Amino acid sequence: MAAEGEVFGPYELRRLVGRGAMGEVWEAFDTRRERPVALKLLGGAVAEDPSFRARFQQEARVTARLSSLHVIPIHDFGEIDGRLFVDMRLVDGGDLAAVVRAHPTGLPPARAVDIVSQIAEALDAAHAAGLVHRDVKPSNVLLTGQRAGDFCFLVDFGIARIAGAGGQHLTSTGTVLGTTAYMAPELFTGETATFRSDVYALACLFFELLTGRRPYAGPDPVAHMGQHVHQPVPVPSWSRADLAVFDRVVATGMAKDPAHRFPTPGALADAAVAAGRPGPGPAPGGTATSLLGTGRGGPPPTPTRPGPPTSGWPGATGTRTGTVTGPVTASSPSPPPASPPVASTSTASTTPSSDAAGGPGSTRRGTPTPGAPPPPPALEEPRRRRPWRWAAVGLAALVVVAGGLIGADAAFDLVSPGAVPTARAVAPPVQSPRWVELSPDGRRAFVSGLGGSPTPSPSVAVVDTATNRLTGTVPVGTFPGDLAVSGDGTRLYVSERGSDAAPGSALAVIDTASNQVTAQIELGTAAPSGLALSPDGRRAYVANEGTNAAPGSTVSVVDLATSTVAATVPVGQGPSGLAITPDGRKLYVANEGVLTGVGNTVSVVDTARNAVTATIPVGDTPRGLAVRPDGRYAYVASQGTQQAPQGSVSVVDTATDTVTATITEGLGGPIGVAVTGDGRNVLVTNYGNDTAPGSTVAVINSRDDVIGTVPVGQLPFGVAAGRDGTRAYVTSRSEFWQLDFPAR
Repeated sequence: MAAEGEVFGPYELRRLVGRGAMGEVWEAFDTRRERPVALKLLGGAVAEDPSFRARFQQEARVTARLSSLHVIPIHDFGEIDGRLFVDMRLVDGGDLAAVVRAHPTGLPPARAVDIVSQIAEALDAAHAAGLVHRDVKPSNVLLTGQRAGDFCFLVDFGIARIAGAGGQHLTSTGTVLGTTAYMAPELFTGETATFRSDVYALACLFFELLTGRRPYAGPDPVAHMGQHVHQPVPVPSWSRADLAVFDRVVATGMAKDPAHRFPTPGALADAAVAAGRPGPGPAPGGTATSLLGTGRGGPPPTPTRPGPPTSGWPGATGTRTGTVTGPVTASSPSPPPASPPVASTSTASTTPSSDAAGGPGSTRRGTPTPGAPPPPPALEEPRRRRPWRWAAVGLAALVVVAGGLIGADAAFDLVSPGAVPTARAVAPPVQSPRWVELSPDGRRAFVSGLGGSPTPSPSVAVVDTATNRLTGTVPVGTFPGDLAVSGDGTRLYVSERGSDAAPGSALAVIDTASNQVTAQIELGTAAPSGLALSPDGRRAYVANEGTNAAPGSTVSVVDLATSTVAATVPVGQGPSGLAITPDGRKLYVANEGVLTGVGNTVSVVDTARNAVTATIPVGDTPRGLAVRPDGRYAYVASQGTQQAPQGSVSVVDTATDTVTATITEGLGGPIGVAVTGDGRNVLVTNYGNDTAPGSTVAVINSRDDVIGTVPVGQLPFGVAAGRDGTRAYVTSRSEFWQLDFPAR
């Protein structure tokens, strides 16, 4: 055992957080990076087992690559002085087990569903990486209690549950058990843990959250084994009649046969959300009244899941293996893209799904995945060309002969093929670059992220675009949600969205001459995100994406002369990106949705009346918005869902507020979007996901054709284009990229 004050390599051990059969977890200080961390030290006995060491390293690498917000990031792992360690982010808060003990009759259903949705997101990320958790239970879920609600982290991803003499954790090398109260029946017969074993455990946990007790009340592990294998699946309504709406969710999640369970944890969460919504008819054993309310899920950066389908479940994927005879490794059947209904009465096939989404270069034109929710109207039809394009040849003469008859931008649409830029990585001005914006003259780039020293903090970096050198760093209160520069370039506005530890609620005003924050305008508690300025510079519009306790779904209209919120406009669910037309008359709002409901609309706000005048169906999970410089078209980047992982870009005619084209080719989870100042090119960052690779920028010309994709860093996010049409900048996970367009 280690001791308080002990130095372990570069770590100073400060406080013992917990101890178990496999080792200890310490609050420590990393002297290299000057930050507090959670340090897991594994026992010396397990480190001597060569097979354990190999599996430990393999699974630690996989876990370190997980990008879910609900998985505690791993900073480092390895071996020091013969002892294995894992360096993780330090999270303040208790575990879910303590919450369950404090609610002996169960949590409010809305809270239970929200927690399960967050855990499901973490598990989906792990499964996509080929990692089975194997020990989903309340004590392995940490709650931070931040954002005025629950924010969950799923911990112990197979690292401390692989080998060694751990009692009920393991019986012999290669035969995983875990915690018997939450174990799937097949694991008691020697079969390998699969993704659906985690689904079973998540259903057990959901039952416990709803009722306050475990599914089976056996006095010991041996009793649990028999109950999981032989006894009927318990349902929540046995505890309380009002929980009957969740009976089928639990029954499907805890099905004895893995093939009859939900195919993914996310599908279980979808079904739980749908079960709590108001329904047209009674549910078995009760009425279909809403039990969920309007609570917001966790913060977004990963694709939001849709509600479950109403059509039949076409089948399940993955194979079941026999008794394990060798070392246990993470099994990796591919989870299907479709979510199941709440229950299924047919036997699901175990043949792997062939309905995989194509990568960049393939085109999805809205064909629904069997058993998945139908896409919005804009995606159901083939891509539509703008009507006037078909007259291109005849109109070209009119453009030349009667120059004023057709505007210059319309002429661009007829003849401009666009251009594919070259990309080169430049030194990132901050850690974890997020958003980027350019000054009107193009001489400075503003990049949000973590900057400053010795301890990096939320900041906005100022970059000289002539040399790409850092010229200043402006600390802000919490992590920025978006950036916008005034028309004269003298002020930079930052919506302070914040982090899990420090939620944001303000609009910061930065003087770009002195690089100093000159004002902080309070916005409330609903996680400000997207930001847009009126062309006259008098108003700022801030999207309030929301939190668990403050659902958001509004846009704040800020009077910049008085630094006050002049109006609040209700819009769709989970507003994210904003864009305003050059005349300032219309504001477009991308409604991303929340964890408990997918967003697939754009709200159109009349800025004179501060009222929504239209709602436009677009692709699932719209994130980014940009309006062409002439104001004729708006471009909406929708990141997509499990049913449509490739995502889409919707082209909106601002005169009619209708979608005139839906673009899917060359896309992979698009998030950021920008239009070059000459209107010739639309740039879309492909953040990517497991079935639709990203790490590129798609280039779309004014004819709505994808003319190329440009490789950039991993997980590209923000993009900003200069007004002269020659240069753009892209932020990725840890890199900063410059795009240069060929001279015309």
